[in-house]
Amino acid sequence: IPLNYKPVCIALLDSTTLVITGDAQNIHLLDYLQEKDRCVLQVKETEGTVCPAGVAVDSLGRIIIISHRQGYVINCNGDILSRLTMVGESQMGDCLNITTNSKNNIILSDFHNSCVHVFDSTGQYVHKFNSCGCESGQLDHPVGICTDDTDNILVADSENHRIAKFSATGDFVKDVVTRGDGLKFPYGVTMSQDLSQLLVCDCDLDNVIKVFSSSN
Repeated sequence: IPLNYKPVCIALLDSTTLVITGDAQNIHLLDYLQEKDRCVLQVKETEGTVCPAGVAVDSLGRIIIISHRQGYVINCNGDILSRLTMVGESQMGDCLNITTNSKNNIILSDFHNSCVHVFDSTGQYVHKFNSCGCESGQLDHPVGICTDDTDNILVADSENHRIAKFSATGDFVKDVVTRGDGLKFPYGVTMSQDLSQLLVCDCDLDNVIKVFSSSN
């Protein structure tokens, strides 16, 4: 799917619509079957400019975005429904990506600290996992993040050129897609609604979204 901006993070809103960030203040709702935008929205924040990076969609259809350590829950018009209180902020970097699981827990990848932070559905801090490195189960500047139907956590491990899978409690499972599959510098990842495909923002060449089988 060709784009005229560099995608940073993606999430699935419904069976055909991706939510994509990376275009400054704009959030694109893109029909990936038709390869065109349904609409482009911005967060209606009165206290400053919001440039979304991390994005997720919860089970209620709300869009959750991260901008400079501040989390927002918005609707499809850009209206702010609530803000996330980032507890333990001094322990986290300023480049965060976000997802939720079936329990609406909030899960953040921390680019600068090469780890993953987990919060409960109310925004309370639960734990973090992982360390920086290139061995199996380690992360090197993780970016995009999503979960599957059993709450496994899939992480776009950018500098290791792979999508790594962890259990809901943070135990390493396996590398799902690697550089050997044609992946280089993955920045965003999400799953199709039927869970058969992984859609990955690959920022190495031509700003494209690559599609892989999730059965890898």
